[in-house]
Amino acid sequence: MAVQGRKEIEISQREHRPVSLIYLDSKGAISQRVVQVTDVTDEGIQAYCFLRKKPRTFRPDQILAASLQARRPLTR
Repeated sequence: MAVQGRKEIEISQREHRPVSLIYLDSKGAISQRVVQVTDVTDEGIQAYCFLRKKPRTFRPDQILAASLQARRPLTR
């Protein structure tokens, strides 16, 4: 996985901590989401998106930055 914020994404998955992602969406717009990473695969980063309240897949090559957030329980 060649991605900005790789360390933060790995910690998010391992420690069940939310991470804030800044990324380019499919239309080229910059967006920010707070997510809980559930899996990292060849297809992308699987995560629960707190804004959309459902699972999403994020392409590693479109992630511009990642930062860990304070711990909070995963609520759906």
